[in-house]
Amino acid sequence: MPSISINVDTVYLSIPTPVQFNDNSAIADTWYWEFGDSTNSTIQNPVHNYDSTGSYTIILIASYGICSDTTYALIVVLDSSTSIVHLQQNEVLKLYPNPVNTEVVVETSEKLIVSELAIYDLRGQLLITKQFDKGAIYELTVSVEGLTKGVYFIRINSDAGSVVKKFIKF
Repeated sequence: MPSISINVDTVYLSIPTPVQFNDNSAIADTWYWEFGDSTNSTIQNPVHNYDSTGSYTIILIASYGICSDTTYALIVVLDSSTSIVHLQQNEVLKLYPNPVNTEVVVETSEKLIVSELAIYDLRGQLLITKQFDKGAIYELTVSVEGLTKGVYFIRINSDAGSVVKKFIKF
C-alpha cells in the first residue's frame, strides 16, 4: 500500500514554500499524483507550489504492473499575515492530548477571540464546525468521539489570525 510523506502540512501564500511530496511505496513503478488544485504529476517524488488558499486533498495512485493502490493526504494553504505566522511559529495555540480518544483540548497562551473551530479529515472534508460569540477564550474542549481512528486537522480562526494543527484520533 502506498503512503505519502510531505515536508509541510500548512502553507502560507506570503511565504512561498515548495511542497515536497514523497511516495513511500515499497515496489511501485508508476505514480499518478493529484494536488487538489487541478494539477497533477507522474514523477515519484514531485515538488508542487500552491497559489490559492484552501484545503487541498492530495491523491497518490501508485502502481506496479496491473496492481495499484490509492492513498490521500491534506494540505492547508492560508493567506498569510504577520499574526498568522506569529500564531504558528510561537506556539500560541496548543492541542492536547495528541493522540486523542474522546476529547481534544485547544489551549491558548494569549487572550484570543476565537470565532470558529473546524475539523477536517485527510480528504479535506469538513467534519465538525463550531462558531463562537465574541469573547476571550483560553481553552476549548471539543468532543471527537464521533470520529473514526485516523489523522485530522483542526483549524482555529481568531482575531489574531488562523492556525491549523494536526491530531491523531485512536
